[in-house]
Amino acid sequence: NKQGILNRLKLIKNIALTYNLIHATKKYVLVDIKPQNILITIEGKISIVDADSLQISSFGKVLFFGKVGTEEYRPPEGALINPAKNQIPESWDRFSVAVMFYELLFGIHPYAASYRGQYEKDTAIKDKIVRGLFPLGSKSNFVKVLPKPHNNLKMMPTSIQQLFFSAFEPGNNNPLNRPTVKAWADIVNIELNKNTQGK
Repeated sequence: NKQGILNRLKLIKNIALTYNLIHATKKYVLVDIKPQNILITIEGKISIVDADSLQISSFGKVLFFGKVGTEEYRPPEGALINPAKNQIPESWDRFSVAVMFYELLFGIHPYAASYRGQYEKDTAIKDKIVRGLFPLGSKSNFVKVLPKPHNNLKMMPTSIQQLFFSAFEPGNNNPLNRPTVKAWADIVNIELNKNTQGK
């Protein structure tokens, strides 16, 4: 229902604003963003927990390496980066956030679908991410079975759809094309304001 979607969008805005405070310092990359690492009060207040994978850097030098990233939330380039040894760019978090927001809105992982042809053997989510198999994207003609919750993306405002497409399509090959958490907060806020005007 509409109120349920608006409540989820408010939650997404609050989460994005929280992560933006962290990213704005230019010192931290969260590395292991996933729903299990966020606590939410009934009023929608956000607490970040289990931050042992937080990477801390100063002036381009890593002071504390993030140890691990969960495969289902790890960007395509994550297969080539070792968080325990390599500096992780903030664009890594942008991918994880988009995956989590998709799950929050639609109750399904954005890469959950089955494929035919050359991608038939890619059954693990981590492999689909690496191959850029966002089922509503440019490789949709290879989709064998599309779970129904994905259809709800088309019911979202165009600006929100565009955030997801930017994260999972051009953002697949160019991480800097992924929306920042500030972009998420700003665009979601605009959509929320449209729904509260005149009430």
